[in-house]
Amino acid sequence: MRATILIILINLVLISCQTDKKREIVIISEINKKFLKNKNVIKNRFYYKYNFILTSNDRIYYFVNTHVINCTPDCMGFDFSKPEFLRLLPSDLKEIQLDSLKLILYRIVINKTSRFEVISISSDVDTIKNLALKSLIDYAKNYNKDTLRIGYNYRLMTEEEQIVLDAKKKNVNYNPDNVTWKGDFGGFKFNVPNDTD
Repeated sequence: MRATILIILINLVLISCQTDKKREIVIISEINKKFLKNKNVIKNRFYYKYNFILTSNDRIYYFVNTHVINCTPDCMGFDFSKPEFLRLLPSDLKEIQLDSLKLILYRIVINKTSRFEVISISSDVDTIKNLALKSLIDYAKNYNKDTLRIGYNYRLMTEEEQIVLDAKKKNVNYNPDNVTWKGDFGGFKFNVPNDTD
């Protein structure tokens, strides 16, 4: 009896070790530290056209930013230091299954209009261990063999993404105008000229 239990426990440990080998791990804060040290790197934006949310419970959400601004983060009049207010709705976040991820990535590549496409990957935790991460990284490695065409921006979820995802999970009514936001938003800022000159 003890031998049977011991064999079952050993098998469970071996199976869990094999499962971990199938996962990629990204620590967002470590990536950010590397970029902060390099003064020549332009800070990443929060949102790009294609955005994935990978949660700690291995769920995958996807949305397309239809209002993406195609310019670098040093665009005149555009504040990329804070996330833009997208007015996301729960219906904008599509939950996808892991086996559908490659098809979505393939469609992104087919529809891309520039030589280089950045995809935003956000997470509810600093250490991303979501199973989808391996698929995303493997796809980029396979696709980028000749030239660099797909890149990823890893970041924590924005406040807007968190609140909208929570409303989606709870299936509650959501209106972005009824939310008391903690911070200010980035995006286009129109500065009125100084009349004192």
